[in-house]
Amino acid sequence: LVLAWLLARTSMRLARSRLGLAQLAAAARGEGAAPSLGCTLLHSGSTWIATAGMLSIGRESAIIETGGAIGAAVAGSDAPRRPSLIAAGVAAAFAAAYHAPLSAVVYVEGHIGIRDSRRSLIYGLIGAASGYTTAELALGGEAVLPGLERLDGSVVGFAALGVVPAIVASLLFRWLRERFPRVDSGGIARAHWVAAALAVGLVGAFPKATGNGLEALRSAATSPTMQLVLAMVVVKMIATVATLRSGVPGGVFSPSLAVGAGAAMAALLVCGVSPSRAGELWGAALVAMAAAITISLRSPLLGALVVAELCGDPKVLPLTIVAAVVASVADHGFVAAAKRLAGKGVPAVVDDADG
Repeated sequence: LVLAWLLARTSMRLARSRLGLAQLAAAARGEGAAPSLGCTLLHSGSTWIATAGMLSIGRESAIIETGGAIGAAVAGSDAPRRPSLIAAGVAAAFAAAYHAPLSAVVYVEGHIGIRDSRRSLIYGLIGAASGYTTAELALGGEAVLPGLERLDGSVVGFAALGVVPAIVASLLFRWLRERFPRVDSGGIARAHWVAAALAVGLVGAFPKATGNGLEALRSAATSPTMQLVLAMVVVKMIATVATLRSGVPGGVFSPSLAVGAGAAMAALLVCGVSPSRAGELWGAALVAMAAAITISLRSPLLGALVVAELCGDPKVLPLTIVAAVVASVADHGFVAAAKRLAGKGVPAVVDDADG
């Protein structure tokens, strides 16, 4: 944790205005300075060190930033082509990491913000196809997560029950991240120490909550014990927020998957579903992940698509589409209700950016 924090601080001091997803998105739209490849590698290295040390944090921000910085480096001094090559780099990195070319294009179009540039969209498509093909050839084409054993009435019923707690847990996870953001100070503040101690203590006490959450998800697909799924939703949620608040850079994509899936499976186990019905529980978890990504990244299209691509199983797509729509409606309703309460003098529970 200390080494990861030091690397992050060093990279930010060297090139603060050329690091981070917000700066990368601005550069991809042609509005900001090109990302620094050297400092991005240093910044991303802090995330990899944190995950290697089993801290609870996602790696996707490091993956995406590195892809975009490589694209900018390829462009060199060719400023007109730089935004398009950044988009291609981001799409290639996302597609290669998650075996999700369609989701990579959706991510680049929506979150990097290149929808107004036809050339950047074309480059993004090429980058996604290239990244996916490279991953298929290099890694053998294995899906990131297990798929459905079968799709039947039990899976649909379990999914319908599980999506509600997944939405609630995902909203809580997002609220915690917004209420306890990364501490950005010149030195080591007390909040850094408290957050770091909490992050290390939680993963030490609950090893199943370590890492980015994908290993826990793979274990839950075959052995969904109550201890495991509670670690995925409760401990993972708190530990990830604490790690980010301590100043270590990272993402929340894969932790969001774990939180949503854990909430759904925990609720079903509490309702009396036997752990021996792992296949049906896993089906509910996949659908819950679509709701979780919809809320975490505020993108129902990405939520619906990425889960089907992660597990390499298109038959789950109808359920993930429904879950993403339900989650999006619930999210908008939650934000609207919070704003009404804030207008009546009740403390707001969401930031203005949520709207």
